[in-house]
Amino acid sequence: MAQKINDLALTSLRNAAHFEYMQSVINACDGCNQVKTTFQLRLDALKAAFKVEDEKFHIERGSDKTPEINESDRTRDGIHSAIQSAVNAMRTAAARDIATAAQRVWNVMKIHKVQIAANNYIESGQMTNLLQDLLPVSDGGLQSPTHCSEQVAMLGLTPLVKNLKAANDRVRTLMAERTAEQMNEELKEMKTARNNTDTAYRDITEDINAYARLLGYLIPTEGVDVQSLENLIKYLNQLIETYKRQLLKDSAGGNGGGAGEDNGNEGNGAEGGNGGGDNEGNSGDSNNPNNPSNPNTPGSTTPTPDPENPGGNQPGQGGGSTGNNPGSGMTPLPDDDAEED
Repeated sequence: MAQKINDLALTSLRNAAHFEYMQSVINACDGCNQVKTTFQLRLDALKAAFKVEDEKFHIERGSDKTPEINESDRTRDGIHSAIQSAVNAMRTAAARDIATAAQRVWNVMKIHKVQIAANNYIESGQMTNLLQDLLPVSDGGLQSPTHCSEQVAMLGLTPLVKNLKAANDRVRTLMAERTAEQMNEELKEMKTARNNTDTAYRDITEDINAYARLLGYLIPTEGVDVQSLENLIKYLNQLIETYKRQLLKDSAGGNGGGAGEDNGNEGNGAEGGNGGGDNEGNSGDSNNPNNPSNPNTPGSTTPTPDPENPGGNQPGQGGGSTGNNPGSGMTPLPDDDAEED
């Protein structure tokens, strides 16, 4: 056999993608008769390392500070909405000076366009900039062409604006504490677990490649399930190609966070996890590795190709089928055009 399993830059994968890839590899190896016959010890070692990674993966699922952050964010949004409603109402006040002051403050608020539905990092920055225009300089305001603390005071809204600043500061403080919390020793343990999984993965794939290279030459093919081995290699190479394309797409543009509540995940890359997404986490069947809401798997919502043809071309790629499923335990390939959570 001249086939070999290609290389993949495992350290470039985010934690969620790394978890999903290793789960797919293990499932595929479990479905390959020849692997279970010849490389069972290597497969057992990979499973053991991956089990530790699974146990450490809970670090990426959130923080106990997240509910408090979300509650503080709702308080902040409520105060902001109250100020906005009061200013809008006073724009039609009978007293001309009140109406003029309200219109001034209203225009400044429209300039800042605080998005209360945005993720907490974006909203906190926008709110900070707005407060610098609404607060007196003595309370953190900044002199600028849009500074309007005098008009805010004329409307009697300075105490409410100060409450808004306190709520905004609370959210920012909690997020900073959460970030520091997630940079503790447990994240180092996650990195170690990933490295151990990578070592076990390299051991089994290098052994399979060496075996395949010698098969038919120094190793006789009699009694060897050559077809299952070929199918496994084809499947893994197609899986690797899919992840390589996704890495190229991520490096070209990356994925942005959506609106909603914060889920407590921080950062990107091999050490940082899944990115600071903004939707609360889901729960689901812990026994299903392909369940997007499974707490033991990385919440992928990517559509999967036909599991009856894991070795063939994907829909829309042209060409015909070029392989068979090496076993019923094989995980379908992720769609490289879908975004990660």
